[in-house]
Amino acid sequence: MSIRAGLLSLYGYGVSLGTGTFTQNGAASGGHSVNWTAYSFAPVIGGTVSKIRVWVHAVNGTLGASDLVCDIYSDNAGSPNVSLASSSTVTTTPTGQMVVEFTGFSQAITAGTLYWIVLRNANATPTTNYPTYARLSNLTNLVPGSNAGTWDSIFATSTNSGGAWTETADQGRFLVVEYSGGAKEGMPLTVTASTATQIFSTREGGLYFTSPANVTLNVIGMHFAMSRSGSPTGSFRGRIYTGATPSLQGTTSTMVATANSTTAAGLLPLYFGSVIAIPPSTIVRAVGSETTQSDGSANRFNIPEIGLYAPDIALYPIATPKRTLSTDGGASFTETDNVAPLVALILDPDQPFASGGGFIGRPEVHYL
Repeated sequence: MSIRAGLLSLYGYGVSLGTGTFTQNGAASGGHSVNWTAYSFAPVIGGTVSKIRVWVHAVNGTLGASDLVCDIYSDNAGSPNVSLASSSTVTTTPTGQMVVEFTGFSQAITAGTLYWIVLRNANATPTTNYPTYARLSNLTNLVPGSNAGTWDSIFATSTNSGGAWTETADQGRFLVVEYSGGAKEGMPLTVTASTATQIFSTREGGLYFTSPANVTLNVIGMHFAMSRSGSPTGSFRGRIYTGATPSLQGTTSTMVATANSTTAAGLLPLYFGSVIAIPPSTIVRAVGSETTQSDGSANRFNIPEIGLYAPDIALYPIATPKRTLSTDGGASFTETDNVAPLVALILDPDQPFASGGGFIGRPEVHYL
């Protein structure tokens, strides 16, 4: 496995997030629209696939009960090769934006091997009745996980029924694979959240989660995807609160606001003066803050967010990630489900864990 020591990535993805889409509305050929979509997938768990869930971004017209088709393909030099298994059985036929679950699979896949999840439209008149699939674009892969390069984050499209493919790297897949034993892996993304977590005045906001049950985390810093709007007078900083009643554990170094931040989102690491030990099974609020707490909303910092779909929140090794926001300088916080700001913790590279051992990536767990 390729592991970047010292980084606990609560998401593993970074900046300049956007949503790309591809419609399956090409003229019919061989019983399917000629426009096909594929997500690369290199499993960490592996096993016998029973279900595959994907995010349908939109539906035009009306789809029949078996119009959506999902295949598991092998790989050939970084492109979909041949179908290993196929299903057109969905739990619910989509009429608009929603999670679609394909069932009826019994295909074994091997951990560490590249596969493709290929999506097709089998409607008889696909030019008027078709789905649109989406992906997160312009990703920065903070944690490569078990796979080298970008092979596990590719979005591919075909306009000639799979005869040729066009691949785009660094794309977030809206995909979850479930195995016969109930284990899941993938990314339960929906779309980029409509707004960022905004930091100004006494607002402090970021990521809420519960720390893993088996280790103490030795935290030396925080990693933000961050941009600014206007000209904040204060400097950006990170803070960690723990417990159901928030207790401030530490504040990072700061970044001078207008001198070193830009209106384009960038990755920002900030560090604590000493190690913060977070015990197992602890509520954590990892937030951004600014020093003067005197500006209005026109002069602020922004932490990009991504959306999650509720059925698969539990597959994350951190418990129920949420947005957390305080409007009173950290005295109290309010959480929002199914939205996660892009915040990560930087662990001590010499001793990241006080007991046990592990690495939490996106969203799989790799034990050393």
